Amino acid sequence: MIGGFNSNRLPQTTLQRLGKIFSISASAAVVVACSGGGSGGPEEPIQADFLVASVPDFYFGTRNVGTSTTQQIELSNRSGDIYPIHRLELVGADAEQFETNFIGELTLQPAERIAIDVTFAPLNDGQKAAQLHVEYDIIKQVTDEENLNEQRFYQAAELEKQGNLEGSAESYKSYLEGKPATINKRKAAIKFPVLSESERHGKGEDFNLYLNAVNDRDESNHLAAITKLNKLIVEEPNSIYADDALYMRGYIQLMDTADYRGARDTMKQLRDQYPDTKYYDTALYSEALANTELGEKKSAGELFQSLKDRHTSEGARKLSLDLPKDNYLSRLWFDRAKQGLSRTADRVDLL
Repeated sequence: MIGGFNSNRLPQTTLQRLGKIFSISASAAVVVACSGGGSGGPEEPIQADFLVASVPDFYFGTRNVGTSTTQQIELSNRSGDIYPIHRLELVGADAEQFETNFIGELTLQPAERIAIDVTFAPLNDGQKAAQLHVEYDIIKQVTDEENLNEQRFYQAAELEKQGNLEGSAESYKSYLEGKPATINKRKAAIKFPVLSESERHGKGEDFNLYLNAVNDRDESNHLAAITKLNKLIVEEPNSIYADDALYMRGYIQLMDTADYRGARDTMKQLRDQYPDTKYYDTALYSEALANTELGEKKSAGELFQSLKDRHTSEGARKLSLDLPKDNYLSRLWFDRAKQGLSRTADRVDLL
């Protein structure tokens, strides 16, 4: 049997307003007593509004009757709007020989995506064909201009994937200068300086490790990200990305994996090993947060106090006033440190 979605032989996309639908075409041929096969077909995604399918069709290869094979399709919401997905339906003469693991309804928030399994299980010989209909609505949240700007983020990601890092950096920059409407803003803010630095410092092993770790974290593959960061930290301690690597490892431990002891130790290592790092205040604050989560309020309070002292106005201190230095970052960290101190109430002497 040969199974797949093939846009060359079947309608690729149908759109329906007021209860929108787009379809991904499926085709398959079953050959008795044959095995093997492969996958292929166009790689360009199809798009209906800003709901995007990762492939326009599937090709399942040659399969025996009575066996099954599964491939995965990803639906992604590449907009700042909300996409309720009401139904995924297999239609066509041979629809009963295909199935998905989609159950019920779901809602894709801005920049969210979902992976769906599509399984082909041939029941008899011959060519098989079906279509996967995706029925959805759109709840508008942002302007058309903002949605178009979001596409610059995905263009940047594709350019990066192709190895065009200079073009990718320019696209991320253009996206950030536009009107970012989703969590992609945070991702772009991380990627842009990294890719920009590669133009000045080259694309060595340290750069590749750090960039790949960033991408692993974006995919929620935290173990892979930390493995790459550890390699960079140990093997390239003098790299321009070494303090970035330590900070990212600590951030993953603190925010993604709730490894508070690991986060505390990493942030302390960052401060000790790179006292001039641009992450010093963030590391101090993060270390205090980690100690707070561990119930070590005394240590947390001392760290919050150190952060507050770093940003207290010397002139105000001489006048017995408790005020921050006169700049935005100092006011920010001063206020955060005071809030942290208020959460360590048993350390009254530090308040």
